[in-house]
Amino acid sequence: MESVMKNKNVVSRSFWVHLIITLCIALVLFLLVYTFNEQQSKKYVKALFEKELHKKSASLNKISNEILGAYFNNQLNSSQAWSAQLNTINAMVYLFERDSLVYWSSNLIDPSGIIAQDEHPIVKLSNGWYKISQKNDHDIKLVEALLVKNEYAYHNEYLIPKFISSAALPENYTISIEPKDLNIHDDDGRFLFSIIQGDQKEIKSKQSLVLFIFYQLLIVLLLSLIIKFYKVYGFLVRKTWLIPYLILLDYLILWTFLKYIQLPSELFKSYLFSPSTFADSAHNSIGDLFVNSIFFLFSSYSIDQFWKKTSKKHIYSQLARIGNLFVLISILFILFYFYEYIIISLFKNSQVSIEFGQDFIAQRTVTIISFLIASIISLAIYFYGRIILILIYQQFHIGIQRYIVGAGVVIGYGIITYVFSEFLISTVLLIGTFAFLILFMDEKDSKITSLQIISFVLMFALYLGFLSANILTKKELEQRIVIAESVAGDRDPMAEYNFEQLIDKIYGDSIVLKMVYQLDKNNNEVKVVHRIQGFFNAVASINFIPRITICDSTTILSFNKDDYMVSCATYFAEIISEFGNPTNNADLFYFRNNSINNSYIIRLFFPPKDKVAGRYIFIELDSEFIQEGLGYPELLIDETSNISSGELVNYSLAKYKQNELVYKFGDYDYSVNLQYYQEFQDGGKQFDNNGYNHILINKDAETSIIISKENKDLIDILAPFSYFFIFLALFLTCFYMITSFSFKIINVQISFRNRLQFTLFSIILTSFLVIGITTLLFLIQLNDKKNNEILSEKAHSVLIELDHKLGGAESISPAMYETLNEWLGKFSLVFFSDINLYSVDGRIIASSRLPIFDVGLISKLMNVTAYDVLANKEKLLFIQNEKIGEYEYLSAYVPFRNSQNKLIAYINLPYFARQKELQNEITSFLVALINIYVLFFIIALLVTIFISRRISKPLLLIRQSISGIRLGKSNEKINWARKDEIGGLVTEYNRMIDELSKSANLLARSERESAWREMAKQVAHEIKNPLTPLKLSVQYLKKAWDDNEKDWDQRLNRFTKTSIEQIDSLSDIASAFSDFAKMPVQKMEPVDLKKIIYNAVELFKENSTVEYVLHLPENEYIIIADKNQILRVFNNLFKNSIQALTSKKDGQITISVKKSNSELIVMVADNGSGISKEMSDKIFTPSFTTKTSGMGLGLAIVRNIIINTGGDIWFESETGIGSTFYMSFPLPLLEVDVV
Repeated sequence: MESVMKNKNVVSRSFWVHLIITLCIALVLFLLVYTFNEQQSKKYVKALFEKELHKKSASLNKISNEILGAYFNNQLNSSQAWSAQLNTINAMVYLFERDSLVYWSSNLIDPSGIIAQDEHPIVKLSNGWYKISQKNDHDIKLVEALLVKNEYAYHNEYLIPKFISSAALPENYTISIEPKDLNIHDDDGRFLFSIIQGDQKEIKSKQSLVLFIFYQLLIVLLLSLIIKFYKVYGFLVRKTWLIPYLILLDYLILWTFLKYIQLPSELFKSYLFSPSTFADSAHNSIGDLFVNSIFFLFSSYSIDQFWKKTSKKHIYSQLARIGNLFVLISILFILFYFYEYIIISLFKNSQVSIEFGQDFIAQRTVTIISFLIASIISLAIYFYGRIILILIYQQFHIGIQRYIVGAGVVIGYGIITYVFSEFLISTVLLIGTFAFLILFMDEKDSKITSLQIISFVLMFALYLGFLSANILTKKELEQRIVIAESVAGDRDPMAEYNFEQLIDKIYGDSIVLKMVYQLDKNNNEVKVVHRIQGFFNAVASINFIPRITICDSTTILSFNKDDYMVSCATYFAEIISEFGNPTNNADLFYFRNNSINNSYIIRLFFPPKDKVAGRYIFIELDSEFIQEGLGYPELLIDETSNISSGELVNYSLAKYKQNELVYKFGDYDYSVNLQYYQEFQDGGKQFDNNGYNHILINKDAETSIIISKENKDLIDILAPFSYFFIFLALFLTCFYMITSFSFKIINVQISFRNRLQFTLFSIILTSFLVIGITTLLFLIQLNDKKNNEILSEKAHSVLIELDHKLGGAESISPAMYETLNEWLGKFSLVFFSDINLYSVDGRIIASSRLPIFDVGLISKLMNVTAYDVLANKEKLLFIQNEKIGEYEYLSAYVPFRNSQNKLIAYINLPYFARQKELQNEITSFLVALINIYVLFFIIALLVTIFISRRISKPLLLIRQSISGIRLGKSNEKINWARKDEIGGLVTEYNRMIDELSKSANLLARSERESAWREMAKQVAHEIKNPLTPLKLSVQYLKKAWDDNEKDWDQRLNRFTKTSIEQIDSLSDIASAFSDFAKMPVQKMEPVDLKKIIYNAVELFKENSTVEYVLHLPENEYIIIADKNQILRVFNNLFKNSIQALTSKKDGQITISVKKSNSELIVMVADNGSGISKEMSDKIFTPSFTTKTSGMGLGLAIVRNIIINTGGDIWFESETGIGSTFYMSFPLPLLEVDVV
């Protein structure tokens, strides 16, 4: 068949294209590794870093000169243009006149904290490393700061340490002002700093992800290529049942090779192959699990592809069936137990987010990989389970027996898991649903139908959604217990150890020792504070905020609230004496408080020296484990600590002392008395109340901690199912495209039903996307507008409140700062926003959130753009987007005037809380939208299938009726009652049936007459051939009789002999045409095709010099046919081949047999003269022959015999080279082999 040969060519071509694509991906992976390594080489990093640094320095120098020129020309009013230019190069300029700051381009750093240039041009400040330079002109000093690397006191998703360079420098690279290996110099060749690599050379996370994608894609292509190789060249394997085992062996070799070499090494050193992302007893990383999952999937897919083609169906004895059933069910149970174990381990031991919301986005890489792994293993389990269940059901041919076996499988698995393992109803339901879905599958058709695909996606999405939610809920409870027990603790041993190390470091620091005795010189007090803060910032594990006070015996502290003044040393001494608890270090004291935050005080004393009085440095340390108030908490989260406050953002917490509430955090309204919750506990730590789940931890007889989390609503419960449904659907699509890629895809003719379904799906999906995107954009726009309005109202409300407090003040003095901090703190709780108050010269006066300034996330200077708009342009309100690290927020500014309309301050409201709410609202909206869309998409999918089937059913009926039309037979009409478009089509069809019947009768009559005429001509021609010599013989015999020839007797004998031969020839002609006209009744029976071929070869081998080459399988190939007629087929073909080889001395006939799907293909090839193209179309026509003798009926009879067995015959030939005849025979549905 020509179509079969074309299909083989297409598959072969697809294999080679697949191989080329695989090689291209391997080359891309190699180039990526080379590029990433080159980008991390010291030479490349140094050259690129210095080039960018020199370019920025030149730009900074140019802008600073322009600023100086503008200042000297009194044109420094508008500064926004310079600020924008400086921001693009991460630079800042500060201008001083007589040590008074008159201009700043950014409030990122405080220039007063910059150490003098003569010490070192690279300075570590509280939020990063800067290259500092100065320009002096008499009383004018201009300070230039160029940001080299961001480095904060906290580390979280918003505050990320990173170099300000396009060079590929990971986060774990640090800066040293001492010369090391990778030294950076300025444009004059002077040493600036050195870059020190981390403990392990590691490429960036984005680069790791790119390598991971291409590495996994290469593995997928290689595994798919192996399957395609055996599909194309599998005929070379004589024992076809070995093919699945050969594929698995190839997979094992490839897996071992990849496991051993671990290339590219850069990828295996990344976080994706690190135990920090995932680890269990069998896998060291989530990357290892992903690779193993892919191999597991392709092993199951390869077996699914080849097992039908290489396996036999058997009728087993009763004992054998029971044994097979036990083995198969055991394997099935092991598979599903393994599947359950992997899924539980995946979600329990990885960094998959506990919440399917904002945390899902934050942990998107690991979460997406985990979801892909779950999808991969699910599909593999489907393939394996499908094969095993089909084999199980094949042992039983009665429907009720299969139902009993299916129910037994489900019950048996449930009992075994209940007795020997943790019983999970979800897994039992999964295996039950799976078993009964396979039960209704048509085992004759090995293809996976669309209904099976939909069932698979729904079934496994429900299972994975339920199981993952259950696992993550338990994981969250365990984490909450750990958090509760952690916050219940008082002292922090690790922090105390670090404090002791820092105390020794401060005492031993020569710069501190020098400046602490010279506080009145060069602003040394500020420098000492910044240096000590730098010591604390350098220790990442310290999650404490230091507040540093330097004093001597004469320093007086003023408390404006009570108008109280006290000696600094006396004040701290009394606090330590009354509330402090000693530690192992004499200078470190621990303080108990009612909140859950730990507090310490470090007391450092520097004795009198050189007539300078002794100095005290008191360092107050508050852990701020939970940030009080509103606004900035996300920025003050430190993810490097053991239990960060970020883990408490989604929780509420209460602390009880002697059953009385002493501290509360979060949205939940706790009872003031702990006894209220006893009725809900039921003897356990965990209980539900008022829509929250609570965990109670009793620290001791007096102290208890309750940590609470809001229960999930329906949308949150459905979210995992929706995510898995999307992932499974997308993964199945990609898997199908990779494994089924072929040139045939280009020429696929899509059916009307599929086009209808695709159209409806497209309309629904497009409408969903348009509505969703439009709604989301509208929501964002609405929130922006609402936030601006609310922020404007809040700013004016705060303005009114402050006017009541400060309206009569002439100015704001330092004595009022403490009181203002207290007022702003209270106002922030009332107006749900942090509040900052700046002086008229743009410096912070008071704030409801001082830690944001104390830790140096931003300086105590006002935003330069806002200052310019309010101070120079005298606007009454200014709102803009601002940024700290990667955290963006709205910020409002209003001028504050006293009752005499004198400007005395600027009010600032950074709107952090609402920005976080906006993110949560958008995330919640997206989660709800995804869930609703998935639900509606499933409904739409089912409705579309139903509608398309309903619409296309009449067309299918018409197609079936048309395909069943046969000339000369009775063709049934279609009954259709409706008078619609389909009814009109049916009416035309019925009319054509009537006309066709008439035409068929006329055609049949014409064909019969034509056939008889043709047959008569052929019979006359064939009869005429022997009659002519017979007539001549009679004429010669009569002449001899008339002439009385002497040898008349001899002539009579010759005549008699000739006449008998010609009469026999006439008899053969009659028999041949009789055989063609009516073949004898076939005796259909199982026939061993290999044995028939052997018999035919042995018959001809004795009577010819032709060489016979046999490629026959060892096992039997049984077909259902007439044994004698099949023997006649091969006899005829061998006879024709021998006749075509009469002129060749090295004649050869090759016979081969191979199995293809559900049929046998037999090939008979010779190297004879071949068949010309002109003769090819007539080769099977009766009476056609290429020989000088014979009637030309042999191949016609051969074709007739093969077609009657349900097979087909075709040939390929090339003149002068030879001919090859192909015959296909259908295999029986059941090959009987009693065991």
